[in-house]
Amino acid sequence: MKAEKLPPHCACDHHIKLEGLLPPFGVIYSLLNCDSETLWAYISENLEKGFISPSLSSTGTPVLFFKKKDGVLHLCVDYHKLNAVTRKNRYPFPPIK
Repeated sequence: MKAEKLPPHCACDHHIKLEGLLPPFGVIYSLLNCDSETLWAYISENLEKGFISPSLSSTGTPVLFFKKKDGVLHLCVDYHKLNAVTRKNRYPFPPIK
């Protein structure tokens, strides 16, 4: 099941706070033709739906595809470097019952 629209916008926007001054830049791998076509189809579809928007960010991260059991390509974004420099939010939570 795929979503056709985003939920309503809430009053707070998400910002990623980084430990360093600059966001990390990961290696951008070249894609095979079939992967490249799948990526552009994904980008076009999600731009049209409003799920993603163009970015002028100076950071980059690898995008890879993995084939599922049914043969469909699954998009994976490697956020390891970004996760490594993201300042963790540490809030004490009460015991959840």
